[in-house]
Amino acid sequence: MRPRRRDVQAVRRGKPQHLHPPPKSPDVCQAPPQLPAELLLSIGDLYSVFQDYEHSVACYRKALQLEPSIPKAHYKLGAALIRLSRPAEAIPELQAELDSDSGDADVQFNLAYALLQTSQKEKAEAMLRSITSSHPDHPQAQYELGKMLLEAGKVEESITHLEVAAKLDAESDYVHYQLQSAYRRAGRKEEADREAQIYKDIKTRKREQATIPMPDRKQ
Repeated sequence: MRPRRRDVQAVRRGKPQHLHPPPKSPDVCQAPPQLPAELLLSIGDLYSVFQDYEHSVACYRKALQLEPSIPKAHYKLGAALIRLSRPAEAIPELQAELDSDSGDADVQFNLAYALLQTSQKEKAEAMLRSITSSHPDHPQAQYELGKMLLEAGKVEESITHLEVAAKLDAESDYVHYQLQSAYRRAGRKEEADREAQIYKDIKTRKREQATIPMPDRKQ
């Protein structure tokens, strides 16, 4: 799933080495004594760092019960629900966040992504076009719009957005894969071959990095 992409971002960050996972108890955000909303939000963030989204959802929901207007809680809840492949539940949360902060491109993107995942393509496309117009440096929006246009057969327009995404997010192999596919469909073989090679090179580097042994931390 791609909100990788930011938070949601949707984000391909490694787990910080100095942090320890929070407790696995499902009651950590529910049991007394009642924790303040801001602390519950922080605990939810820590669960998200360790990709324990079920527990982060519980913490975010509890924080919102205590303080419905707490900033970013709806956004974080929506992003976690997307990570759990529950986009239909994410949509009202992200819309609630957008109602209070209409200019946040990341909230807009995650909402567009959730709309895509629930087959609301027209609404998603309109939102992605709005994001790429107001925030042209948003790589995920450029990528998703380009991918959507390619699937719809709008090859030349898709190339425009995929090229921007490739410049903004040069190390994401899937962007180059989509761009090479778009070039090939447009009959631009040389450029397609170039992007295909970039895609292969990135995949090779990632495999090599994954096999590098961790240094011995013992003193």
